[in-house]
Amino acid sequence: MAIIDRFAITCDHTSSVRRITQLRIVPWMIGLTVLTSCLFSLYGPVNYDLIFGYFCTSTQPMVTSISYVVLIGLMPPIIMIIFVLLTYRNIRRSRGRVGEVARPCGQNLRNQFIVTIFAQILVTSFIALQWIIIFTYYTFAPIYTATPVEVSIIFFVFGLSNNLYYLNNVKAFYVSILTSHVFRKAFISGLNNLYRRYIKQQMNIAMINPFTQTRNKN
Repeated sequence: MAIIDRFAITCDHTSSVRRITQLRIVPWMIGLTVLTSCLFSLYGPVNYDLIFGYFCTSTQPMVTSISYVVLIGLMPPIIMIIFVLLTYRNIRRSRGRVGEVARPCGQNLRNQFIVTIFAQILVTSFIALQWIIIFTYYTFAPIYTATPVEVSIIFFVFGLSNNLYYLNNVKAFYVSILTSHVFRKAFISGLNNLYRRYIKQQMNIAMINPFTQTRNKN
């Protein structure tokens, strides 16, 4: 959704796509996100069933694996690539309209923005690709013919790949910190403001406590 929001911001002010950045549209976008997540998770209740009353497993392992790879592994990076390219196209068009009138500061901001979104899509593609490769091998390779050492290695790499995949949930923050000077500056400024508020609050508490103790003694 962040990629779609960035694409909408770079659209023309007269474009209908830009309306999704308005505050009144936010609840609808949240509802759409929840609905999409539910639709992507339908393969679970459809392909899984209880065995022996308490053990849940897939009734169609091949279909489950393919749907899992397509919905979880392939679609998010593909959607991100599409909207990143559309965002880049909008930025190029806006730069062409402005022409040589654009200030160097604005050009630097656009360059940082482009670097950040492309870095995010590269990291996302790498995380998804390594997971797809390992999961596909784990699903379709004849593990029962492997030696115990090979099975241990496969399970270790598979578990590591699964854990790395969850970096997708936090990658945007770290990629922005590493690639965007504006984001780092805003982040440090926010931390400084929080620290000043905390110090001010502690000073107010320290000034109130002696006054309260004096009144209690009297």
